[in-house]
Amino acid sequence: MRKLFLSSSGKCWGRKKGRLRKKKMKEGAGKGGRREVNPWPTFIDECLEMYNKLKAEHDALLAERAANDSKPIKITLPNGKQVDAESWKTTPYHIACGIRHDSIL
Repeated sequence: MRKLFLSSSGKCWGRKKGRLRKKKMKEGAGKGGRREVNPWPTFIDECLEMYNKLKAEHDALLAERAANDSKPIKITLPNGKQVDAESWKTTPYHIACGIRHDSIL
């Protein structure tokens, strides 16, 4: 059984019986032996279309919840400090931006 190794320079090496030997890469394969598929298979477009449809539905659902179900909440940090926030709108990133790193340790 042969094992192939790809060096950082893009050269392909094969190992046979403990010896390394240089192999030629296929023409048109470029660095790393990769080829571009042109045109894309049809299932790729179908998957992207399904993803965009589901993402739009999810974004609409979150926007509706943020508008209708939002209420004030308090978030307690590890050091005991409480931060005012709003449900369905405030993210952990928003909380992290509002505090200093050394104040929670």
